[in-house]
Amino acid sequence: MQRGFIRTVVFIVILIIIIGFFGFDLRSIIESDVVQNNLKYAWSGVVAFWENILREPTLYIWNNLFKNLIKEGFTTGIGNIGSLTNGGGLQLPSVPLPMSQ
Repeated sequence: MQRGFIRTVVFIVILIIIIGFFGFDLRSIIESDVVQNNLKYAWSGVVAFWENILREPTLYIWNNLFKNLIKEGFTTGIGNIGSLTNGGGLQLPSVPLPMSQ
């Protein structure tokens, strides 16, 4: 997964270098009124998509699944730390070791 991310970053850098080689100024392109209006229009579409389609299912999944998983994992971890500080040992599953011949 990280390999794909690095490839993407390298590809973008090479693309920017090639665009600059052909004389295009990315700053002036991005700051132009036409591009700014297009970006604002696209962003309003993203916001509308979030508000009308993705928001409710995402919040349901977050509030009913992930929040509880994070809370349980955190409280279990704190409980393990508490048992260590009170003289108790950390409960780990026993795994048989292979016997050497």
